Amino acid sequence: MEGHIVPGGKEWQGTMTTGVVIYVPDGVAMATDSRITLVDSQEFVLSDNVAKIYPYSDRIAILHTGTEHLADGENGRTVSVTNLLRRFKREFPDLDMTEIGEKLGDYFVDRILPYAHQMSTFSPRITFWICGITEERRPQHVTLEVDTGGESLDVDENPTSIHWLSNNWAIPRLLHGIDDRILKDVQSDALEDIYAKGLYKYRIPYAFLTLQDALDLAELLVNVEIQIGRFARGIVGTRGPNPAFPGSGGRVVSAVIHHEYGFRWIRPPALEG
Repeated sequence: MEGHIVPGGKEWQGTMTTGVVIYVPDGVAMATDSRITLVDSQEFVLSDNVAKIYPYSDRIAILHTGTEHLADGENGRTVSVTNLLRRFKREFPDLDMTEIGEKLGDYFVDRILPYAHQMSTFSPRITFWICGITEERRPQHVTLEVDTGGESLDVDENPTSIHWLSNNWAIPRLLHGIDDRILKDVQSDALEDIYAKGLYKYRIPYAFLTLQDALDLAELLVNVEIQIGRFARGIVGTRGPNPAFPGSGGRVVSAVIHHEYGFRWIRPPALEG
């Protein structure tokens, strides 16, 4: 599926994360920003040093977006999603991608989210992209969305081309030549026809890209999102009836999964966690 992946069939405009995953014949390329923000009674950038890519194995990586810190059971402490994924891997070390989606959903719903009220009045919401290559050397992309209402799981057995999460909507404007949101704001059959036919989008031959090409494109798109946010929204949040908030930022973190040599950091985080 090419285009803006919408977890659980819902609009995902609230994400503060920018992430790109590209599937090509030699493997998978992925890139994210590294910013997390605190949104409660106030809004501010909490850190620009968060790893949103977690290598589960040589063939599988997990990208996550949404709530980054949760209550660690009843002890009142906080724990990052990355550290929770480490615990999950220790307990479930040898799962395939579909099994990860199923077990990870239960893990968060049963063990983590019941204590979320200890940290914030906001309901936590996390989306996981479980992506990689199966033992049969086939790509697979699993989307897991978890919140206090439960979980939803979508398994794409034959992912192709590009998947993205866009904080500032620069990626769809650049690739499709149109902002996806206009389809909701302007009711026009002609406009929907233009979008459906992809008349203004760049026709990138993903099926023929090398893994290096895919990596270059993923890093470019994430960096464009970060820089557009910087110029359009500034580097600090603003308040008022129409707040502007630089949700994506920090360094670009990237990695690849190659059919032969497996997972490899390209632009690793300074520290994982």
